[in-house]
Amino acid sequence: MPASSGEALPTATLHVAGTPGGDVPVVEQVRLWASADVLLTPNGAHFVNALFMARGAVLLEGVPWAMRGYPGQPMITRASAVNHIRLHSNRPATGQPMAARA
Repeated sequence: MPASSGEALPTATLHVAGTPGGDVPVVEQVRLWASADVLLTPNGAHFVNALFMARGAVLLEGVPWAMRGYPGQPMITRASAVNHIRLHSNRPATGQPMAARA
């Protein structure tokens, strides 16, 4: 297994950015999503920006166990040319307090 993203993808440029919130202008949010070749993000309301991703881009969506059956985000990307991959978390162990399940 490669030790770093640079070793795994020697010609790639890695840019790490937080998901912009309501204080970031919409045009900046669109620019960030449109410039990504690969995007890893948790699911959430910001996911609507996936519509602005480039054809053939890869979208990796982190899905918590409790939302495994929620169809919302795949519905957004179904009509686009984005390669949408949902990454589901493991089922929490029974009997654990909710804080320990996160």
